[in-house]
Amino acid sequence: MTEFFQTLYNSFGAAAESLYADLFFWVINTSISASFLVAAIVILLAGVVVWGFIGHLDTTLPTAVVCENGEAVIYVKEADAEKIAVGMTVRVDDKEYTVSEISAEPKRVDDTMSEYAIHASGLTAGEWVYAVSLNGDFADGVQKAEIVIERISPISFILN
Repeated sequence: MTEFFQTLYNSFGAAAESLYADLFFWVINTSISASFLVAAIVILLAGVVVWGFIGHLDTTLPTAVVCENGEAVIYVKEADAEKIAVGMTVRVDDKEYTVSEISAEPKRVDDTMSEYAIHASGLTAGEWVYAVSLNGDFADGVQKAEIVIERISPISFILN
């Protein structure tokens, strides 16, 4: 009987040992590649979770701020005025300011306003607008601005 196993080993044993060795190295190499892939996925997911809690998505209203004698005013269309409230954030040149006051009554866009201010704010002559005042120090002129209408944390999409 042992002679039979010896013959069988001589026929297939060496090939089987080589196959097992190749399989062992393939599993080790695949495991290393797979662990790098799993680690990359875990790091990516951790980044998404951190961004979900700390980050924010802003809904903005593009407009322009008109600065004269240190006073900054944004003219907002009548339809957009109801979205704005005192204390909202306004971004001008990567700096953030707050809305300090919103006029009680709208005024008509006329020739007293700068043509560039009308253009930069996306307004047309004869349109009714509300004046929105900002807190802060500004240089005279017209600058592009964004009013942050809504700020949402990305995790709220999952939790709500």
